[in-house]
Amino acid sequence: MARKSKYTISRYVPFLSILGGAAFGWLLFRFGNYYLLGAVSKTLAVLIASAWVGLIAFATKISDVTESPSLTPDEHKRLESKCKTAVRRIWFLAACNALAVLIALIPSALVDGKSPVYEWLVVLAGIAAGFSVYSIALNARWQEELRAFRSDLRLREREKARLAEKRALFVRNGRDTEKLPTDAIEENNRSFDWPGKAPTQPH
Repeated sequence: MARKSKYTISRYVPFLSILGGAAFGWLLFRFGNYYLLGAVSKTLAVLIASAWVGLIAFATKISDVTESPSLTPDEHKRLESKCKTAVRRIWFLAACNALAVLIALIPSALVDGKSPVYEWLVVLAGIAAGFSVYSIALNARWQEELRAFRSDLRLREREKARLAEKRALFVRNGRDTEKLPTDAIEENNRSFDWPGKAPTQPH
């Protein structure tokens, strides 16, 4: 039940971010002066641009997820397919943030041109900023998922290296070179997938 509740709340995060951005834009227009609108608009554009850069940088990190030698062929194929989907999603968010930058800069351009700034334009700029905040939070969550996944992959590689050392020790001692019992357990013990945290307990 706790997981379901957490998932339900997370579904409303984009809506709450956009609603908060719209409320910020409305309050700014109501209580801010003409030149403050232009200054805040430029600041919001910088915030949105940072979200855009972060998304682009994260897309490049995903491309090398399948390079780990510890992945099985089936895991590699499954990860390759999911990585393509994740990269497309990130590029879509990046494109939305690029559009949000242009929207946020409209009030600033109007102030610089000494033109009237309308309330709905400031509210729209606030919505764009709220969407960028959501993008930054989502990017941070994906970064943590990827870090945990790579950590588990490195753990698997170290466990394999340790088993190889034990096997080599048995060979040097003149023992039987057939597979250790732990080899069969290790081969059937894990299945890695991403996005999502890789399992660390036996199936």
